Amino acid sequence: MIRINLLPYRAQRRQQRCRAFFVLLLSSALMGIFIVTVMACWFVARLDRQEMRNQYIRAENKRLDERIREVVALQQEIATLSLRQQAVESMQADRNQPGYLLDELVRQVPAGVYLHSLQQHEQQVRIKGYAQSNDRISELLRNLEYRSHWLEKPVLIEVRSALLEGYPAGQRVSAFSIHVRMRRTSDVQSDKQADPSSHVS
Repeated sequence: MIRINLLPYRAQRRQQRCRAFFVLLLSSALMGIFIVTVMACWFVARLDRQEMRNQYIRAENKRLDERIREVVALQQEIATLSLRQQAVESMQADRNQPGYLLDELVRQVPAGVYLHSLQQHEQQVRIKGYAQSNDRISELLRNLEYRSHWLEKPVLIEVRSALLEGYPAGQRVSAFSIHVRMRRTSDVQSDKQADPSSHVS
């Protein structure tokens, strides 16, 4: 017996296809939403992690800045202490300079020269005295320039004729004034080490 399907199968098939299409469309939309949500969560997590790293780096930079300021302050303090130490060492090394100065003048002042005034300001020394003649003053200048280890760069400031008590009446002497530079102990010791054959008193 032959059976004939008189139902509208084409309309049913169309409806099935429409349902399948809407199911597929809904599935695709849900899958897209899921993928977008997952990607958004992943990016948010990455951003949060990066922000945490940035905060850590900022905190470390701040800590390093504080340490750098501490180091700079320590360096300045060390430099100040070093200058103080050098000043103290210089004062300790130069405390015997007056003795060296007097000893050197005894060695370098020629006969016929009489010193009556001696003033020292830091490394500058002013010498005043009398000499029997200008030749004696020239000899004193040569001795200070070429033979003295402690005195250098003598400069003749003044020479004048003067009367001196105790001298025969009418006999004049040469009154003079000299500036000379006193060398530091460290400089003299450096010269002695550079040239051991030189004798430093």
